[in-house]
Amino acid sequence: MEKECPFWPDDRMCMSKECGIGYCDDEVPSGLKQPVTISVIGGVDSTCKKEESNAFDPLDTTLTEGDRQQLNDMDWHDENQDKFCDFEDEESADMHYVDLSRNPERYTGYKGDSAQKVWTCIYQENCFKLVENWFFYEI
Repeated sequence: MEKECPFWPDDRMCMSKECGIGYCDDEVPSGLKQPVTISVIGGVDSTCKKEESNAFDPLDTTLTEGDRQQLNDMDWHDENQDKFCDFEDEESADMHYVDLSRNPERYTGYKGDSAQKVWTCIYQENCFKLVENWFFYEI
C-alpha cells in the first residue's frame, strides 16, 4: 500500500477522518512470518492447445467483432504477464500484516479525486459499454 500508483500520480489522501487500516505486525505468529519460496513458471506453453469449447458461442450475436477482439487482447495480456504481484513485498520494510476480521470489506468513505479516478477507470475502461443506452431510458 506504500508503493507508488503505476497508473497515475496519486497523493493518496483520504477525505474521511475515520479512514485507516490497523496493522497487526506484532500479533502474527512467527511461523507465518517465515519466508515463502515461490517459483515462477515462465511464459505460456506454445504447445498447449485451447479446446474448441473455449471458443465464443457462434450463436451469440450480442458481441461485436470489436468486443471479441478486446476479449482476445485481455486473454493475451493476462497469459503473458511476467508477474501477477511483487514477490519481494514480504522482505520490504514497508510490508505490514493486516487482520481482515478487524478491517472488514465495507464502505470505506474513500472519496475525492483519487477514488474518482479509480471508479472512472473501472467503468470506462474495464466494462463493456452499452451501445443502446436509449433503450433503457424508455423502460
